[in-house]
Amino acid sequence: ESPKYRLVHAIHVNGLKVSGGAAVKILEREDLTNLRRLDLGESKLSATFWKKLRTLPSTTTLEYINFTALDEKSVAGVRGPHHLHALRELSFKAQTKYRSRDVLRSLIETELARSAPVFTVNGPLVEGLVEAMADEAVMPDLEALGVIGYVGQQVRQVLESDAARRVGHVNVAFNLWFYGFIESSDAKLDALILNRLEDWTEGVTAGPEHLDMSGISINHSLQEPSSLKLSREALARAVDLWNLPPSTKTMKFGKWYSKDLEERLALRGVAATR
Repeated sequence: ESPKYRLVHAIHVNGLKVSGGAAVKILEREDLTNLRRLDLGESKLSATFWKKLRTLPSTTTLEYINFTALDEKSVAGVRGPHHLHALRELSFKAQTKYRSRDVLRSLIETELARSAPVFTVNGPLVEGLVEAMADEAVMPDLEALGVIGYVGQQVRQVLESDAARRVGHVNVAFNLWFYGFIESSDAKLDALILNRLEDWTEGVTAGPEHLDMSGISINHSLQEPSSLKLSREALARAVDLWNLPPSTKTMKFGKWYSKDLEERLALRGVAATR
């Protein structure tokens, strides 16, 4: 109820089960004028909610929407005109029970998805993504395509696809997560990273022009705590040996960028940026 509510830039309901009615009540606040990010978490929201989301005054400033639950019924509410003209990224991290390829294709064909310059999809749907985007009539006009796939084959499918080459910019940053280490905690981190990188690109004959790895991280929370931490040095050594997709000419590393990394990649004709 506070007038300071208008200062809120992000709403996250991740980990909560929120009904469509409750979510709409939040978004109907007239003084919610600076909202930029909306994370809908695992809430299964109705077609009615999505219709509201497309038309409420508070959503005109939204730049990022993340959701995990969408089925054949609720995707109907995503269709149609909208006023989310500030939208920059639509992120669909589907739960296993919402893995229908038809849902993904239906989502891609909506005006909302086609107006977001960045589209990010979770690994279980990557195969359907490549299949849907193989049709140029369906393929959105994207600035960047994000892939969150924990299996090398899933990431590789995207890197090998015509869709990735048409987009030209693919973000694979969050795929370097290690679950289920079998190596000891004193294993060389650069060797572990290199194995994972090679797993993605084995067999790739071309690939996107630009690879974005700026959000790269290591998470091995399912194992006992160890001293393994990502370092610029380990990443530089691994990338230096990586069998990169031949068409890749630029790579973005964010906070993991180093002059060492830039120099190593320059020798291979690849420009590294922060």
